[in-house]
Amino acid sequence: RDFNGNLLTPDRVTLYDVDRYIILPFTIENQISFVKALPSTAGPQPPRFFISHWWGETVSDFLKCIERSIIDFRWNGNDEHDSRGGGMTEDTP
Repeated sequence: RDFNGNLLTPDRVTLYDVDRYIILPFTIENQISFVKALPSTAGPQPPRFFISHWWGETVSDFLKCIERSIIDFRWNGNDEHDSRGGGMTEDTP
């Protein structure tokens, strides 16, 4: 249920709900960050990039944003006119 007691549905689950029901219980028990606790066959997983978000947005909107960012990064990363490489362009904030 959400903070108002309403039944959660897939289209209404926010990052607040993910934090409440998944992230906090998992990290409190292990006393480490969620990213560091994720299983990996390659050893420790230091963060490789930062994603800014609003905890009140729905998970589906958050995932759409990440998918779009990946598409943009891949598109710009293959830009032969970007002499700096890395997929960033002049108008990247």
